[in-house]
Amino acid sequence: MGNQFEDVDWAGIYKTLFGHAQSLRWQWNVNQTFDCGVSDEDLVVETLTAFFESKNGLRWKAGKGAKLATYLCTVLHNKFVDHLRRANKVDGSLDDEAFTRKHLRHSDNPAPSAEYKSLEEDMLAIVGDDPDLRDLITATELTDGGHNVNQQLAELLGKSPHDVVNLKRRLLNVKGIKELYEQRREKLRPKS
Repeated sequence: MGNQFEDVDWAGIYKTLFGHAQSLRWQWNVNQTFDCGVSDEDLVVETLTAFFESKNGLRWKAGKGAKLATYLCTVLHNKFVDHLRRANKVDGSLDDEAFTRKHLRHSDNPAPSAEYKSLEEDMLAIVGDDPDLRDLITATELTDGGHNVNQQLAELLGKSPHDVVNLKRRLLNVKGIKELYEQRREKLRPKS
């Protein structure tokens, strides 16, 4: 990655990332370890490893946008959301009726889940590298689909419900998203 990282206070960045990981876990009310044993320290190490292994420093550019610590906090946040999503899919006992009702409700017909995953992947490809829109898309899988989706998304993303509404508007204004949404609605529309 060259000399641009010679004078970086890596110990300070480590502490910042560790504090951010703890904050996310507390904010989302997650146990000290989740997703099969991931801890705050694991999230920090995973984030720094991804940064150091990347040939271009995960596309971070000094002087363009966020400070390195802030940028890495965003990377850590995304990794946290990925782990949380995975934990929500498998973190429970099949003997627990509440878990099986919540997580295995599509077990007889996996098609809806596969269709949603395909839609999610298509949307992520369309929005590209926009971290806010990518987080919005991936966070939708963590909601229960109830009447307070904007509030749920706001809590997951660490934003206000108003910010979530604005993010949804931004998403719909991305070229190709409305068309993708309409295609999905057509598929789900009952045939008469």
